[in-house]
Amino acid sequence: MFRRTSRLLIAAILGTIAAQGFAPANATVLSLASLSGLFYLIRHDRAAPIFWIVTAYAGAMWIVALRWLPRAFVMMDPPAVTAGWLALVALSPILSLFWSVPFALARRYANRNHGTQLLATSSLLALGEWARSTTIIGFAWNPLGAIWLDVPAIVRSASVIGITGLSFGTVLAAGLVLQIAGHPRRVGASLGFIGALAILLGRSSVAPPDTAQQVALIQGNIPQRVKWDENRLDEQVDIYLGLTAGISSTAPDMRIFWPEAAIPYVLEDRKAVLDEIGKTLRTGDMLFAGALGRDADGHYANSVYLIDASGRVRNRYDKRILVPFGEYVPFESLLEALRLARYAPGRDALAPGAAIPAIPLADGEAGVAICFEATFPGFGSGFTARPAYIVNPTNDAWFGPAGAPQHLAQARIRALENGLPVLRATQTGISAIIRSDGSIAGHLESGVRGVLVGRLPAAAQATVFSKIGAGYVLVFLVGSFGPILASRRRNAVRQGRWNFRRKRE
Repeated sequence: MFRRTSRLLIAAILGTIAAQGFAPANATVLSLASLSGLFYLIRHDRAAPIFWIVTAYAGAMWIVALRWLPRAFVMMDPPAVTAGWLALVALSPILSLFWSVPFALARRYANRNHGTQLLATSSLLALGEWARSTTIIGFAWNPLGAIWLDVPAIVRSASVIGITGLSFGTVLAAGLVLQIAGHPRRVGASLGFIGALAILLGRSSVAPPDTAQQVALIQGNIPQRVKWDENRLDEQVDIYLGLTAGISSTAPDMRIFWPEAAIPYVLEDRKAVLDEIGKTLRTGDMLFAGALGRDADGHYANSVYLIDASGRVRNRYDKRILVPFGEYVPFESLLEALRLARYAPGRDALAPGAAIPAIPLADGEAGVAICFEATFPGFGSGFTARPAYIVNPTNDAWFGPAGAPQHLAQARIRALENGLPVLRATQTGISAIIRSDGSIAGHLESGVRGVLVGRLPAAAQATVFSKIGAGYVLVFLVGSFGPILASRRRNAVRQGRWNFRRKRE
């Protein structure tokens, strides 16, 4: 009993270390070493013990990585401190299943050959990450491949294999490290091959030179406590108008970006605001402004408006992928007692948009991903035509010093996967101009009120990943079940031969 408990404790410690690979620490080596430690810990176990050990590992990893989650509940009105910690404690073991089930299945159904086990484990975990982002959980946050964001030579391979493919390679590499003592030449060569392949795949994703087009990202740094204060709504719009009027650049035809819900009411109801925007913009300028919208049925929407220098609305996009427990509450009547109320943006449930997330402009389409939408792999495959860039207005005021850098990391990954620059304007930071290879051309830190002016990065050629989309999942299906089926068939053949020999004897 003591030995079992101590191993679970060791697994939890390793999981705590693994979380350091994600932003803001970005300690890639620590995360990779802890994953190798997990493989060592379970090297002789059967499926059932592996399930519990990996659950302890992944559960601890998620608790540390998502430590910003209770803060989001504290920012509610009224604060829901207890509900925040309950949400973290409840969500972490659920997310850990997308780790523990793949590890246990690989051990249960693949044969004892280390290579077959490792391939099945890596593929099943990649499938688990895909399922985590596409099933009812709908939580694509912190994919394992994100630990490589500060290693450009490796992370650029996501332009071909996606971040999920990079997660697959990470598990494969960590498992191979464990075997290097027994087979140093063979395993060393395998690791070298994986690294060289990742570098080779990413060579074509280096960002092209920036364009001459000038852009400006406005960060109002408005505290979440006052965001929906009805007595201070107009004050917030005035802040954004003042910052926009003070843009130092004299470049013509500026593209200007305000954050999510920067206009904290339904824009169509406030023509005076549109008039003020028209007076503030210069001829040729275009403003992408986050605001509340209203659909044909009278439901609120989380929207981005394209407004020209005459104050006229040229186009609008309504957010399609809403945040559970943020913009709508599933099973609301059941969960009302837990105070899992809506917390952004506004106080009423929002309706999902139906339009394709792209706004046409004279110089090409602008793709739009509002806040949480930018966390999903393959998001760019929803565009009818390839846009010139992705607009990502966001409100990270909920998340504190850990959540905001992690959200920024997701936007960098989307840039890489699609070969498109991302223009990320946030309420309190981190606002950033992101190039098509995921590198940051400029940013405003959290807690700063200001304007970030820069040149619009150029789009790269359409990436392999953006063309394939979700088709890469088939690769992991084959990688998962191919070795399992092959090993079971091989075992059946061996068993048949053994039975045949016994009969002859």
